[in-house]
Amino acid sequence: AIFIWSLGACLHAGCGVATMVFCGYENLTAMQAAVKAGVPVAVPAYTVEEGYTAHAGNPLVYTAVTGNVTVDAGTVRIQENIPYCAWNEATQQMEDRVCTAYEVVTAGTANFENGRWYVVKGSVWRDDTVTVNGEAHLILCDDGSLTVRGSTNGGVKVEPGKSLTIYGQTFGTGALVASCGLRGAGIGGGSARFRNTGGTVTINGGTVTATGGRRGGAGIGGGYRGHGCRLTVNGGTVTATGGDYGAGIGGGEEGMGGMVRINGGMVMATG
Repeated sequence: AIFIWSLGACLHAGCGVATMVFCGYENLTAMQAAVKAGVPVAVPAYTVEEGYTAHAGNPLVYTAVTGNVTVDAGTVRIQENIPYCAWNEATQQMEDRVCTAYEVVTAGTANFENGRWYVVKGSVWRDDTVTVNGEAHLILCDDGSLTVRGSTNGGVKVEPGKSLTIYGQTFGTGALVASCGLRGAGIGGGSARFRNTGGTVTINGGTVTATGGRRGGAGIGGGYRGHGCRLTVNGGTVTATGGDYGAGIGGGEEGMGGMVRINGGMVMATG
């Protein structure tokens, strides 16, 4: 939903220079510091974009100590932190962590960019490939779902040298459903005309279902004639089904298997 109020910031002249005032603070940094310190910040009116949270009140008061407050082109954004479960390699156990900066996934999200975090809230459907560029992170919020149906380029495309790490939350009900129509992997390699090997995929939680394309795509791994990926499963429920002659987890048709490490969770693979 989109909640709209007039912007709760004003301009005043000082030495001939216009200065933006945020809720009584001379700059946004001061307002952020107050919010994170737990000081109530009265916001009489502002604009909240879709994918962010509006905190109601009269007057509107934002008191969360863990939130992220930013401003862009006249819009104040109050973005709540997102808890998630991650694998601790040192302790060999799952642990609770918090993500403070992220982008909310929509149907228009075509790429997961290097170094960025993405969050799935609610039900999102994308009828095209999502391509991972670099090292990306995806959090599946409880009761959220992302369904991706690619054509020949894979469902969620993760090529060699690229990596995708997937996280769940406490109840593990967040879901990723990825499939490919023809020759590509559900998660991993893509098109059939070239050898398309999968990259690195790490699953820490949530429910992940991956189905390879017809004529040779693996569920998680390589596309047609592509080799399997480097897959690590630390938690969650993983169901991977290969297309014709493709592995559930591993290589596509005429491809070799990859490397698989399972530290926890439930894994079901059918090829």
